[in-house]
Amino acid sequence: LAGENGLCIDATDTAVRPPCGPGTRPAADARTDAEFRQRIVRAWSMQDFPADQSGHDHFFDTFGKFGEATRDRGKMLANVANTVVEQNQFYLETLVTPASDAAKKLAESVGYDADLAALHR
Repeated sequence: LAGENGLCIDATDTAVRPPCGPGTRPAADARTDAEFRQRIVRAWSMQDFPADQSGHDHFFDTFGKFGEATRDRGKMLANVANTVVEQNQFYLETLVTPASDAAKKLAESVGYDADLAALHR
C-alpha cells in the first residue's frame, strides 16, 4: 500500500516519512528490489532479529517507521483478509488503534516528566 500511495522510505532508517526527497526511495521499489524489500521487512518486524539487542525496543520502535503507511486502514484490512482467504487460514487477529493519532497528540501536549508523581498532577 505504501507503494500504491506514492510513499517513500528513508534510505538510512527505513522509516516512511513524507514528503519524498533526497535520501528516500519510493516504497514501490520494494516490489522489484528483493534486497530493499528484505531490508524493510527486517526493520519493520522481528524477522532475523539479532539476539544481542533489545527485542522490546526494536519491536516498539517499528511503529514509528511504518505508521504513515497504515493510514488507509480499510484497504489494509481488505488486503489482510484476502491473504487469509488465499492461504486457507481460519483465524486472524488484528490490532487496529483508530484513536492512536489523537492519543499521540494528547501525550505530546501533556509532555513527560520522569517524576511520575509530578506528571500525575
